[in-house]
Amino acid sequence: MLFAGDTLQQAIDLVPLLIQSMEKAGIQSTQFALVTEAVSAANLLVKLSLLDINAG
Repeated sequence: MLFAGDTLQQAIDLVPLLIQSMEKAGIQSTQFALVTEAVSAANLLVKLSLLDINAG
């Protein structure tokens, strides 16, 4: 995935939603769809955190 421009500024509103998705999957870990969503959310959070580290 390629990020360009002020990606962090644009993504800041999504961070709470991504975290919420991960928390829901932790509570209902037997539901495949929630776990899949949480893995994708975690992937995006890691990529955003790396972007933040590289920007600094």
